[in-house]
Amino acid sequence: MWSSSPDTSGDEEFPVRDPFVVMRARSACAAVIGFAGAVLIGVGVFVQGVLPGLTDAAYAILDDFSAYAILAGVGAIGYGFCSLIMWQRRYRSVRATGWSDAMATLGTMGSGLYITAARADGTRVLLEVCVSPKKVTEYLDLAPKPIKVGGSGNRVVVLMPAGYWDYRDRVIRVLSV
Repeated sequence: MWSSSPDTSGDEEFPVRDPFVVMRARSACAAVIGFAGAVLIGVGVFVQGVLPGLTDAAYAILDDFSAYAILAGVGAIGYGFCSLIMWQRRYRSVRATGWSDAMATLGTMGSGLYITAARADGTRVLLEVCVSPKKVTEYLDLAPKPIKVGGSGNRVVVLMPAGYWDYRDRVIRVLSV
């Protein structure tokens, strides 16, 4: 995964106390989305139960609403469940391999966004960003910033601290190139 290169710059300290808290927050977010899906399904089913006692105009409006609520709820539960499983697998992968401190530089090649991570011992790795953080193009060509890289295989994640690329600590999934 890592390749040798003598160019490593920057001596900044990584500001996040416990990087695993950020990963657990991603899993918690997935669980909240699943819970919201369950609430939407409950609302849709409740409205379907009330519909027989309503007038025709109210029935026409609420029938579509309840169907959309049920469909959105099923989608949210599916998304939340899959996301929860994927982030739990990444969490376990990082727990097994640990975090590696590095300095990150963002760049593009073709249509993709890449992070070049350079460790203090001079090794470098090129990581392809699967899902990019918001407004990343504004941060291209900035000075290298400290990050943490963890995981292995297709479960590699990068932890970027708040204030560098986003307003909060952000864990993104990447692929080792």
